[in-house]
Amino acid sequence: MRILLADDDAALREMFQDFIHMLGYQVTTAVDGQNALELIIDENRQFDLLISDVIMPRIGGIELVEVIRSKDANLPIILMSGYSQQNMESSSSHLNTIFLEKPIDLQHLELILRKIKTAL
Repeated sequence: MRILLADDDAALREMFQDFIHMLGYQVTTAVDGQNALELIIDENRQFDLLISDVIMPRIGGIELVEVIRSKDANLPIILMSGYSQQNMESSSSHLNTIFLEKPIDLQHLELILRKIKTAL
């Protein structure tokens, strides 16, 4: 499974990248939403899953998902935020995404990744 991970926090991005690699998945990282769009659209890379922070400079996670959904309605997407799920619930359900509240429980993330892989 090929995963695109977009997060502007370098330490978190590296931690998630290491964890995802440890689980045996391929992961490409993006420093923000604009960088993620460049990887998806400009370089025409194919990913099986997008994991994105919600609040990022240049293009945030919600805007990133809206652009991606206009081109690919079926790409599984996980949005992550330090804001509570209550604040993000309407956005994530409207955009057909999975929402994870930070700090992320890595065991829960592993379970979600397995479910997504099985569904592909």
